[in-house]
Amino acid sequence: MNPGSRVVVNTTAQYIRTFISVIVSLYTSRVVLDSLGQDDFGIYSVVGGVVAMLAFIKTSLAQTTQRYLSFNYGKQDTDMVQRVFNNSLFTQLLISVLLCGTLLALTVPVTEHLLKIPADRIQAAKVVYYLMIANIFVDMQSTPYLAALVARENIVYSSIVQILDSLLKIPIAVSLMMIAGDRLKWYSFMLFGICIVNYICYRAYCMIKYPECRKTLSFKTVDKNTFREMFSFMGWNMYGSLCAAGRSQGIAVLLNNFFTTAVNAAYGIGNSFFGQISFLSNALCNAINPRIIKAEGSGNRARMLRLSEMSCKFSFLLLTMAAIPAFVYMDTILSLWLKEVPEYTAVFCNYIMLATLLNLLSANFSTANQAVGDVRRYNLYISTIRILTIPVVWLLLWRGCGVKVVMICFMAFELAAAVVRVIYMHLTVGLSYRSYCRNVLLPVIPVVAVNLAVCWGLSRVLTGWWFLLTSAISVLVTGGMTLLAGLTGDEREELIALWNRLKERFRR
Repeated sequence: MNPGSRVVVNTTAQYIRTFISVIVSLYTSRVVLDSLGQDDFGIYSVVGGVVAMLAFIKTSLAQTTQRYLSFNYGKQDTDMVQRVFNNSLFTQLLISVLLCGTLLALTVPVTEHLLKIPADRIQAAKVVYYLMIANIFVDMQSTPYLAALVARENIVYSSIVQILDSLLKIPIAVSLMMIAGDRLKWYSFMLFGICIVNYICYRAYCMIKYPECRKTLSFKTVDKNTFREMFSFMGWNMYGSLCAAGRSQGIAVLLNNFFTTAVNAAYGIGNSFFGQISFLSNALCNAINPRIIKAEGSGNRARMLRLSEMSCKFSFLLLTMAAIPAFVYMDTILSLWLKEVPEYTAVFCNYIMLATLLNLLSANFSTANQAVGDVRRYNLYISTIRILTIPVVWLLLWRGCGVKVVMICFMAFELAAAVVRVIYMHLTVGLSYRSYCRNVLLPVIPVVAVNLAVCWGLSRVLTGWWFLLTSAISVLVTGGMTLLAGLTGDEREELIALWNRLKERFRR
């Protein structure tokens, strides 16, 4: 399969997967919130969030493994591919044991002192904490196999597993309405069971399909030089992931200390809601990221930068198709989705959307930077800016500012990081400001302006469930305006060539 067709197939597979996941998540979130109640849902969000914050290590190793596998696939170095995978298995096991052991030792300080949890629910919070630790351990063991699938651009199978993950959550959510005991404990335990299923699916398939995944873990297979190089790369990736996760969960902890668990529930719903509609951009990024790294691995930096620009622009435009109608209809969507909408939910949803849209205008240059391998300085500059949100938010809350001011601060730091990212890529790998403005910034302005005007106008006359019609029109307006004013010459040529290939395949 040629590169263009593979990107289309992988992106389509992720759209199907995420469409199913969104529908399931919208239903299960409603049922889970109603079954657990705002307080227990808030406890799950904040306790699970503290543990999940430390899962940045898993994210860092996944990115490192995927980068080195894709880079060496581009170089067609099969021996190095084998060494990379073997080292990732060893590193993942070693770090997961150390991480989970540390988390277990911190059980009492976290659940009884760091978090503000009602006294009668501390025991339940500890059970959630233990199960989240077990979830992290199992999930980390599946990471090298998932990285191999992504590096091999086999997004179809990983999408199938993730669809299974979503579908299994339906009976779990329904079962909450039938449980007479502690529903919070039951919910946490069943989600851990899904994690085990995912691990089995990933490991079994990769061991059957890919030669580099068939060897069992052994200290003899660990290459010291490869381990040292990957560990250094992972360390700086870990710092970046720590800053991203620390900012998100740090805000959750601050909100928990200055407000109530109901505000945590609103913040958790805001993150969950935006996570569901962001699939439009994430699917494209996941499909094109291996190509960016392979282009650098084959020595074609110009192609790598051009792919990064295209990824930034189209991921931004794809997200606006859902974000703009969601923004103008937010109160309606929340009232139709949830039986009881916690206070500030709309504020969190809207500002998280705006901040992420600003980030997407340069976000995929992080993949380009990983392809080059210069992760130390990049994370020192970009990630430090993002984590600085936490002390500023603490100061604002201490001074008595409200939730809206906190989220404006969040958005401002995200914009600052996006701008510095472009400057850094110009100074280090030669990204042209003129090229970035011509290929990314200028084409999106008319598309977003027209779509925003159309959706806002429709929201004045179409209310309730009619927001679905507005969302469909948003897709058509974005697609039409992109074809008219959002494509550069080379993008139009590639789109025409891809269309011709698809027509030829259809004829065959």
